[in-house]
Amino acid sequence: MYDEGARRIDLWEVGRRVGCARCGVRRTKEASPARLERWKLLVDMVVQWLRSDGTTEAANDIVSDFLSVADPVTRGIVSDWFNGVRRIVHPEDGELDADPLKPRVTDATDSRYLSAPVTFAMDGESGREEFRLVTGRKGTSELGAAIYYADAEPGVSLYDLRVSDGDLVAIEAPPDGEDLIAAAFAEEASLPSPDDAPTPGLHCYSCPSAMRCGEYPKISDGEPRSTTRTVTLSRSNLSELTRCERRVAWHKVHGVPKEDESVGFGSAVGSVVHEIIAAHLAGSSPTEALGAARASCPPDQWSEVAYLFEQHRRVWDDHVPVKVAAVEREIGFGGMMDDPHGRGDGAVAVIGRPDANGWEDDTTAAVIECRTGNVVEPYPLETEFYAVAAWEKIRSMGRSVDRVAVHHHHLRPEEPICERRVFTTEDLRHARTTIAEAARIALSWDPDDPSQPDYTVGDWCVTCPFENRCKNHRT
Repeated sequence: MYDEGARRIDLWEVGRRVGCARCGVRRTKEASPARLERWKLLVDMVVQWLRSDGTTEAANDIVSDFLSVADPVTRGIVSDWFNGVRRIVHPEDGELDADPLKPRVTDATDSRYLSAPVTFAMDGESGREEFRLVTGRKGTSELGAAIYYADAEPGVSLYDLRVSDGDLVAIEAPPDGEDLIAAAFAEEASLPSPDDAPTPGLHCYSCPSAMRCGEYPKISDGEPRSTTRTVTLSRSNLSELTRCERRVAWHKVHGVPKEDESVGFGSAVGSVVHEIIAAHLAGSSPTEALGAARASCPPDQWSEVAYLFEQHRRVWDDHVPVKVAAVEREIGFGGMMDDPHGRGDGAVAVIGRPDANGWEDDTTAAVIECRTGNVVEPYPLETEFYAVAAWEKIRSMGRSVDRVAVHHHHLRPEEPICERRVFTTEDLRHARTTIAEAARIALSWDPDDPSQPDYTVGDWCVTCPFENRCKNHRT
């Protein structure tokens, strides 16, 4: 019998499948390969640099050769990365190995293997050093390091060359490396069947199967295919579209790196409060969640947490009764649309996670969203989205619904506010059309040109993760 050899395990795909059986199964085409193309550009430039004489003139020639035809945004990102690499490695550091072997570990039956990619290596006076070029925020995981050192040559050092922040980080072998590898093989062997029901969660926002997994109803005719270019928007992305297209395009289509973001006081408090509210709405006592928060929160944060949760209790006891059916469960929908850039058909999926959904009565569905910030007004199109998403999901399950009520609970004011808006069937149809027209914008951006999306300057710029880069690319 012909032996095809061991099968490579893609750890990234395994991680996705652990969260949802259908994650990555029956996928559609990603919105843009920009992230991968930038990384490939950088690798080629670094290899050329390490083969050069190491002069400034050589570096300038490399930038000109590789980036002269690139769009301005890509040219700025990759040239910044390249300059960061030049400050860390130099041709004089040793002899370049541009295609080092990937360390790999097979299972007991030699039928599966795990590998740890390496970008390039340098053989110098102090020995061999191997490097992984990291353009994102995450470096080598403990499992990745375990795989590497399980098969690496003795005396070799491994580094993450983090171009995003200009750091060179030594990667050490974890003490429990063998256990990590064994657990990875076991996890891959016990993955759920792709025929199992999907499990909605945060992984949905980056899943290439969101349009085809069956969890999110389609609101248009036609079926997505593997060649359907798909943009997946979050509820907040939909709102941001009404303010500034560039912010959403850079995030969801072009994958432009975000500037450094720190979790502020308000965000930290809001996350804790929502965890406690979720425990309450799920029908369990929030006492344990409150106790954990009090033990971990600084005193000033704890006082805010306690205040906001008490505000939640007040508004919950006073507002229209809702029988909660699900807590923090993603809902959404997708639609087939024309791709105006000559790539065939396209699709846009919109997904959001309300704090809870359920029923006011037999014919009125309810969606609840709690707000812990100072702004009382909901995000643009948020109320419409939640109403349509709940309506479409219920209809896809074969149940009729005449009305959907969306509740916004504003907990920060001294007197907590419950804003309740009821959508009739006619309202829901109109809202669905409005959202579809807004979402269609996401397919209008040229996936090959991140400098093209329109920008709009406003108060939202202060919290935009692309503010400084955007200022450099305004005309």
